[in-house]
Amino acid sequence: MIRTKSIIIGSEKKRLEELKTLLSPMVEVLKTCNADNRSYQVVKELSPEAVFIDIDGTINNSFDVARYLLRRNPELRLFFVHSKKDPDLILEALRLGATDFIIFPGDEKDIRRIITRGIEKSESIDKSGEIISVFSLKGGQGVTGIAANLVDHIHKLTSDKVILFDMNFYQSDVNLVLNMEPDFTPIDIIKNLERMDENLLFSSLYRHPRGFYVLSPANDIVEAEEVKEDDIKKILEVISGYLDYVVIDLPHDFSERSVAALDRSSAILLIVQQLMPSIKSAQKVLGLFAELGYPDDRIKIVLNRYSKQAELEPEDVEYVLDHQVFSVISNDYKLMQNCINDGKLLDSSAPSRKINEDIGDLAAGLVGISVNRGRSGFFKALLEKLFL
Repeated sequence: MIRTKSIIIGSEKKRLEELKTLLSPMVEVLKTCNADNRSYQVVKELSPEAVFIDIDGTINNSFDVARYLLRRNPELRLFFVHSKKDPDLILEALRLGATDFIIFPGDEKDIRRIITRGIEKSESIDKSGEIISVFSLKGGQGVTGIAANLVDHIHKLTSDKVILFDMNFYQSDVNLVLNMEPDFTPIDIIKNLERMDENLLFSSLYRHPRGFYVLSPANDIVEAEEVKEDDIKKILEVISGYLDYVVIDLPHDFSERSVAALDRSSAILLIVQQLMPSIKSAQKVLGLFAELGYPDDRIKIVLNRYSKQAELEPEDVEYVLDHQVFSVISNDYKLMQNCINDGKLLDSSAPSRKINEDIGDLAAGLVGISVNRGRSGFFKALLEKLFL
């Protein structure tokens, strides 16, 4: 049997050692580690071909770990390990995309057969990065602020290659929000398609000090007119081929360019506020999404600038839109505007403020990672409130 490079993840040290002893003759065990957020980084650094997750004692967290790993690498051979033959757990694991389910302790021959069968499976799977579009047909909903800070949080959570693609070709707010002037624009990708490879792309893209990449236009009207629907398709094919997450800041329209991006999005964040004009606009958008054939689970309602004093509660918004609210972002308009004016991101300026934590939770929900957030210190929060 080929000794496949593997990692074992679990919460009980004794079981991890026993599993390592059992599996070592069958696979090459690179490392054992706990089932927490650090395991993501271990897998990323070691790039195993197979991962064994022992779910005894930490079922929920282990499933979160598995969900994220499979989303980032669909070709990964992922085996769940449990001490009991629980039909519900087995079914949930297989629905999640696990390669197989191992009962341990159990018959060693059966375990060997399960592992051999699972590792020898070969499938051709698209490994393109996930595309997340942030959209509102109505202006003034906070789309750019959410998109920029969302990219920052996704990169912080995953350490993956993440890019913010600004499709507001006539007037880019991303350049203002991030205090940058682009040297490399979407037009440059289009002009260099024939020779565009990984080295050229990453050596040309703007990289923010926080670690994520940015592709934004040059605010040139003539250049903006040159970008067509097919160009958007080609740009997305290139950047999603080399990056793990593409977050798109979309303009407030249903142009052919916007629809080309929406068609290719694995998630569409529809930004709404607790105001009737905003909700009516969202109703119209959802109707158009239905005509375009987008499934409901692709559309994520994000309630921005949430206030407890508003007449409409999230439940009211859900009722009117007939769609579940995926995420709620607190209203801290002054802080957001101060950050935009200073060209700063929330997590570097005011990490413990609720609005920043809410966007962090939104990012976690999209990538499938649990956020274990400690309680913020009183004095830290007070200082941020006084000086930001």
